[in-house]
Amino acid sequence: ALYHDLSERNRLAKTADQLSAVVEQSATPTFITDINGYINYVNKAFLGVTGYVREEVIGRNPRLFKSGVMLKSYYDNMWGTILSGKDFEVIVANKRKDGGIWYYDQLIHPLKDKNGDIYAFVSSGKDITAQIKAEKALLESEKRFRAIFESSPVAIWEEDYSAVKDAIDRLKANGVTDLGAYLDENPDEISKLIQLTEIISINQAVLDLTGS
Repeated sequence: ALYHDLSERNRLAKTADQLSAVVEQSATPTFITDINGYINYVNKAFLGVTGYVREEVIGRNPRLFKSGVMLKSYYDNMWGTILSGKDFEVIVANKRKDGGIWYYDQLIHPLKDKNGDIYAFVSSGKDITAQIKAEKALLESEKRFRAIFESSPVAIWEEDYSAVKDAIDRLKANGVTDLGAYLDENPDEISKLIQLTEIISINQAVLDLTGS
């Protein structure tokens, strides 16, 4: 019985070591806090993203990463959710050690003991900073394009040909291999395709030109 007990303990210890290694070596930024919110573990990925060393964050509150971007309602919602034993998932803007902002697609999971009592919280997720920056850059580019589009003295309009493409794809699916020859033989199809073209946007110059 003693041998069996020691073997089971060794197995559990080995499993715990393996799980610890998985988290530590994971590319997913992860940290763990106690029930009061004080950090007792961070993995290498989290340190790499934030720029801190382990000694600078252990024992600290995650307020250390507070960027000032998130509203108070975010924190109220987060604590209300995780203290009720539920997972909380959100994209949060955090601050790195150098003061820069990074975006954390974060999932906070409450850890419970065998009695169902919460004793810690695990936070893990993806660093999506590059994605967020790319989306913001695209929005800014679209705003600049729209400003140029609207103020241009040249008549400009945008057309949507997606319905035309779908119609051509259906013709090909039905065995039409030479589209040019098919349209020469069926000129009425050209008119049908033209009618499928949709004007989705026009600028002021078009309105001025047409008197609309």
